[in-house]
Amino acid sequence: MAKQKKLHEPFESSNPNGKFYKITENMRKSKAWQELNLIDRALYLEFKFKFTKYRDGTDNRNNISMPKSEYSTFMNERTFSKTIDKIIEMGFVRVIECRWNTRECTIYGLSEQWANYGTDNFTITIKDRRVKRKMSEEHRNNVVKALELTNKNKTVK
Repeated sequence: MAKQKKLHEPFESSNPNGKFYKITENMRKSKAWQELNLIDRALYLEFKFKFTKYRDGTDNRNNISMPKSEYSTFMNERTFSKTIDKIIEMGFVRVIECRWNTRECTIYGLSEQWANYGTDNFTITIKDRRVKRKMSEEHRNNVVKALELTNKNKTVK
């Protein structure tokens, strides 16, 4: 029987085969990462911790939620709103499905746009952002369609 490979050093985890975050060197050295403060990075790491790759090759990168009951254990609602908006604007996370009008959790996805931050290829569309509560879903959809038509290859700010 083959010996199981140890994933962690003793100073990294008490469980030698436990789950871990993966932050690559190019992400850590990227312009987008450098502009995040420690609170922004902490929230992003919470999203990364929720990322799971399944044995069948699928994953949940576009099905991650952060209910208030979870984020309120480490930050207040105002800080969460400001921080989630920042990591969205920097291209680390995007909105998949906004459900605030049904009082359900918004579904987020992990994004690779951070790698393009500061270049002409960096694009955050209005669909990637959180809906501001005063905007109806129908109005948001109309705004998204209008912006997509007028700004096909431009960054929407």
